[in-house]
Amino acid sequence: MAFATLTDLETRIGRDLDPIEAAQATVMLEEATDLIKALTGQQILQATSIATFSGYRRLIVLPQIPVTAVSVTTEGRVYGTYEYDWVAEGLLTHRGYGWARSVVVTYTHGYVTVPPALVRLTTKLTGDALALAARPANVTSERIGDYAVSMDTAASMLTVDDYRILESYKQVYAP
Repeated sequence: MAFATLTDLETRIGRDLDPIEAAQATVMLEEATDLIKALTGQQILQATSIATFSGYRRLIVLPQIPVTAVSVTTEGRVYGTYEYDWVAEGLLTHRGYGWARSVVVTYTHGYVTVPPALVRLTTKLTGDALALAARPANVTSERIGDYAVSMDTAASMLTVDDYRILESYKQVYAP
């Protein structure tokens, strides 16, 4: 599922899309969503994951955030919630000496709805890509006298501010 709708995109670019553009935009919205997921390393939308960790340690870093629920088992034993603490940032801490050899963590993570900043970023990337696709060979300007053509050298670019937005959705603790 894309992080933004065609309606979100039309609002951003200030016009309705024709049927051909709408078909292109649908694919581009999915591609922008995939890019955001890849750059953050996060699924973003709420899901349940199962992760297995090995080795004796007190702290486990869950890869997907924000964490909203946790259940821990090991070798058939279910840990009580009084035996561990967890925080939305993905840190799971054993209150005693540490976890057993192999720990299976089932946890719910992500957002119920796409955060508005990621909807905006998805529509920005898609709007930029649509604008580039509408120009033949990415021509930015053309002159007839002494013929000259200028072309874009890159597709939609992420700005420093865009990267800052993406950073705020990443897991900041090294697993």
